[in-house]
Amino acid sequence: MKIRIRRTDIHISVFFIAAIPLTVVSGSYIQYIFAYTSIIAHELAHIAAAASFGCRIVSLKILPVGLSADIDTGNCSRREKTIIYSSGPIISFFLSAAAYLAYILLSEDQQYLYTISLINLYLAIFNLIPAIPLDGGRILQEMLNDSMGLIKAGKYIRLMALLLSVVVTAAGVYQIMVGNMNFSLFIIGLYFIIFFISRKMEASLMNIKQLLYRRQRLLNKGIYQARDLAVLKSMRLSAVVKALDYDRFHFIYLLDDDLRLLRIITENEIIQFMLVHPGDMTIDELVKSLEA
Repeated sequence: MKIRIRRTDIHISVFFIAAIPLTVVSGSYIQYIFAYTSIIAHELAHIAAAASFGCRIVSLKILPVGLSADIDTGNCSRREKTIIYSSGPIISFFLSAAAYLAYILLSEDQQYLYTISLINLYLAIFNLIPAIPLDGGRILQEMLNDSMGLIKAGKYIRLMALLLSVVVTAAGVYQIMVGNMNFSLFIIGLYFIIFFISRKMEASLMNIKQLLYRRQRLLNKGIYQARDLAVLKSMRLSAVVKALDYDRFHFIYLLDDDLRLLRIITENEIIQFMLVHPGDMTIDELVKSLEA
């Protein structure tokens, strides 16, 4: 089921609706509520941090395993992205510590507080695993972008995600084969593999690959359709790349805050720059580098 509130699409999974009676029948609805609310708090921290930087919430997905937000961070700096990705684990660590402190101070008979503490601790640690799509993988990619450039960092992160997927899945299979019917590791490994296969790791990275292929087609043909874009100098490279069409060659008109034309650059200059520089750099910084 899908509804739209302003510019945000909200998707409600049918599996979420089915999960509610299943947890009641199995008698695990209390633990499910604790886990679900902890995941919601984790995701709301991401949303609040993103909203503070003016990011758009593209969509919200209500899934059996919690809330998932698709946030447009295209025009955020590396620092702002790192804060957004870190906010979820930070709030989970905070809730874990607060629940454990309450468990100690109030009464150790309040077992539910201990459960809440453990859930949030595991949630924070799991999300800091350095693999996309987890927060730890996104934080690591922002760090590597600065030292390697977007393309190399993306390839490195993809390799780490694939290796982690294989290792965790194999560990899950071994766990089941030795007689321990705990499917958690196996499910986590499959989750990584399915994400790795079915989704784009980074939209900007995929766009750059398409643009590189088109550049070769232009060189082969000698003629290609073009498109103009007007871009403020404060826009970041990754945001500009996401705005490029697959079937056009682009001329970018660089404008200042008063909409005066500063310079015309081509998409090729942007792509070549992004191969060795982080995507959070602005168009203005690119031009200054070209003029140096």
